[in-house]
Amino acid sequence: MDGATVGVPSLRNSVIRMDPDCAICHAPASHACDCEAKALEIAIKQAESRMMPSVRNDLRTWVRNHAQNIVEGDFLDYTRQIESRQRQRSAGEAAPGQEPSIREQVNAGWSTAVQSYPKALEYYYSLVQVGFPDDNDPAVRDPKPLNEPRGAGKAVRRRSPGASSYEAGPSTR
Repeated sequence: MDGATVGVPSLRNSVIRMDPDCAICHAPASHACDCEAKALEIAIKQAESRMMPSVRNDLRTWVRNHAQNIVEGDFLDYTRQIESRQRQRSAGEAAPGQEPSIREQVNAGWSTAVQSYPKALEYYYSLVQVGFPDDNDPAVRDPKPLNEPRGAGKAVRRRSPGASSYEAGPSTR
């Protein structure tokens, strides 16, 4: 238990302090091994590898779609401006000096748009919020899956429809 002490009442109302042996290697508590700490880290990594990929994929998809929409929308607006200037020139309005060809303008506009992806991605990632249930939430205080026989309950990742935040486990809010 990594140095935690369990108090056991005796017959004389005094408390005898007992440190349990390591649950992994069964060494006496006085050895202060790090087996339990290492086992916890491994369990955390295993739980993350089961639970986090779908969250990460959902997040990446949401951010990517929004960034693409804004970048492509800005590029579309830019090409409409080019088309408008072209129509004005065709209607007889004089072009101010020597302008690049339409192809060169479109390529330059697309290059600028693509270069804005990192900023757009960072912006949309900054909008994402991760929510946790309150520590007093009954689902946190009395986690049913831990009280059931092994394998009977599964942790569930819930996402509110249309929301950009995830709730960590069941919530009664």
